[in-house]
Amino acid sequence: MYPYVIGTEHYLIVSTMLFIIGVWGIVVNRRQVIFMLLCLELSMLAVIMNFAVFSYNRADIFGHVAGIFILTVAAAEAAIGLALVVALFRLNPRYVDVDAMDHVKDDETTIGADTREGAREGAREGAREGAREGAREGA
Repeated sequence: MYPYVIGTEHYLIVSTMLFIIGVWGIVVNRRQVIFMLLCLELSMLAVIMNFAVFSYNRADIFGHVAGIFILTVAAAEAAIGLALVVALFRLNPRYVDVDAMDHVKDDETTIGADTREGAREGAREGAREGAREGAREGA
C-alpha cells in the first residue's frame, strides 16, 4: 500500500538522537542554567518516546502511563527549576551563571565553617557596636 513504512527502528533512532543532543547540551554547556534545564527536558522526552513506542508495539498501556507520569514530573521539575533561577536572579544576577555558584557545595565542613566564621564575625561586630553605643550614652 505505502512504499515506505515508519517502523520502530526509526522512532528509536529519532529518540536516540534527541537523547544524545540533550546529554551533549548538559555536558558541553555548563554556564547557562536555563539551557541545561531545556536539555534535561529534551532527554526526558526522548525516554518518553521510547516508552510510547515499545508500549505501542507490545499492545500494553504501561508505557503510555509511565510516559504521562514522566511528563508530569518533568513539568514539575521545569516549574521548580525556573522558579529557583528567577529567585537566584533576583537575589544576584551573577548567580544564574553555573560557574559562579561556587558557594553552593555539598561539603558540609566548608559551608559550616563559613557559616560559623560569619556568625562569629557578626557577633564580634555586634559586640563592638554595643560597646560603642554604651560609651556614647555614658559620656
